[in-house]
Amino acid sequence: MKAVDNDWRLRGACLTGDPDLFFPISSGGPGQARTEQARRICRGCPVRAPCLDWAIDVGVSDGIWGGLDAPERRSLRRRRESGQRSTAAASRRSTDPVC
Repeated sequence: MKAVDNDWRLRGACLTGDPDLFFPISSGGPGQARTEQARRICRGCPVRAPCLDWAIDVGVSDGIWGGLDAPERRSLRRRRESGQRSTAAASRRSTDPVC
């Protein structure tokens, strides 16, 4: 896990927003509208990347973080982990002695 600097939380665009936007109770109807509002706020946020990284690194299971909901963050985490394994395997192959 990366070393985390949590000062980004003090600069989030979400600080002045309604917290309920970022934790909708449903994925349809009013919940979908709230999720889209939260995503719009995140798109303009100066700390979107560290927010998303933090949520992925600690495995936050609820809410909108860095503009993504929990299933989207899980998918991104799997892709990142798969890429890291592929990179590590390629690195090992490139240093293996040739027989």
